[in-house]
Formats: sequence, structure tokens, C-alpha cells
Amino acid sequence: MQGLLNQIAALNKTSFEAALDATLLVAEGATKLGRLQLEAAKVLFQEAFATARSLAAAQGFEDLTPKASAAAASGVEKTLGYSRNVYDIANGTGVQLFELLSATASELRGTTGSVLEELTSSTVIGGSSNSALKSMLSTSEAVIEGLTKTAMQSMQLADTAIKNAATAAANATKAAA
Repeated sequence: MQGLLNQIAALNKTSFEAALDATLLVAEGATKLGRLQLEAAKVLFQEAFATARSLAAAQGFEDLTPKASAAAASGVEKTLGYSRNVYDIANGTGVQLFELLSATASELRGTTGSVLEELTSSTVIGGSSNSALKSMLSTSEAVIEGLTKTAMQSMQLADTAIKNAATAAANATKAAA
């Protein structure tokens, strides 16, 4: 019985540590996004003032048009670069979370299996209950595997869609310039 209690305590510890690690990963991603936003705001203000000076110094409409076009193209490129950086941070954080959750799910599956094995082998639980516990375990493992595969496919689809959109926008910007 003491072994069973130790295994349950190990399950709780694993779950708690995984939750803590996930929280730290999310906080790290949020910190990176915050830094990126501050840096982007700083660059935006600097470039806005430089563009305003350049446009104010224009001598005529012929001089104004190329400066305005160059400023617009630069703004679009900066926006695309910013969106790529946001995507990289979000995607990297998502991948790290997925890896953490996959590893934790695998560890929990093993420990849960041990706990259920000990429960089913004890004299407290009868034969039909053993079958029910084993069925429950195999069903929960199938659900975890299905969710893991679905999450991975969703991440891959989102990754592909965002990369295609960024490439199309970059090509459109180059074509316009």
C-alpha cells in the first residue's frame, strides 16, 4: 500500500512540475513578445519622425511621391518583419509547450499504468473491476494519443498557412515597389 501511495505522490509531483514548467514557458514567451513590442514601438517612432522630416523637406510633388512610396514600402516591410518575429516567438513557445506536454503525458501514462496495475492486482478490487480499469486505461491512452496527433497536425497546418501568407504579402510588396 505504501508503494501505491508513493506512486500517487509521484503522479501529483509530475503534474505540478509540468504545470510550473508550462507557466514558465508561457511567461518567457510573453516576455519576448513584450520586448519585441517595445523595440518595434521605438523603431516606429524613430522612423515616423525621420519620414516626417523627409516629407517636409520635399521641394515639390515630384520630390514628394518617391519619398512617400519609399516610406510606405519600408513600413510594409517593417510590419512583415514584425509579424514574422511575433509568429516565431508564438510558434517557438507553442512547440516548447507541445514537447513538454507530450513528455509529461508519456510519463504520466507510465506512472498511471503502474498505479492501475497495483490496484488491479490488489485483493481490494475484483475481477470485473480489473477489466473495467484496464479498459479505462487503454481508452485514456487512445484519447491522449489522438489529441497529441491532432495538436501536432494543427500546429503544422497553422505554421504552413502563416508562412504562405507572409510569403504572399512579401511578394506583393516587392511587386508593388
